[in-house]
Amino acid sequence: MSDIIWQPDPDAISASRIAQFTSFVADRHQLALPGYAELHAWSTENLGDFWQSVWDFFAMESTTEPGPR
Repeated sequence: MSDIIWQPDPDAISASRIAQFTSFVADRHQLALPGYAELHAWSTENLGDFWQSVWDFFAMESTTEPGPR
């Protein structure tokens, strides 16, 4: 059951919001993040930077500071 039955087109992958966010984080923090696994690992090791990046990327506005809730 490990056969891949569907995979999105490479253009769809690169146009996705998660790919755009990954590129944003990589540029902002001078990181090499070739895929989701690397983004996930970075996000769990850098919680403050991750949440600040989420807020900045999505232009979130709030009276509270960014962070997990």
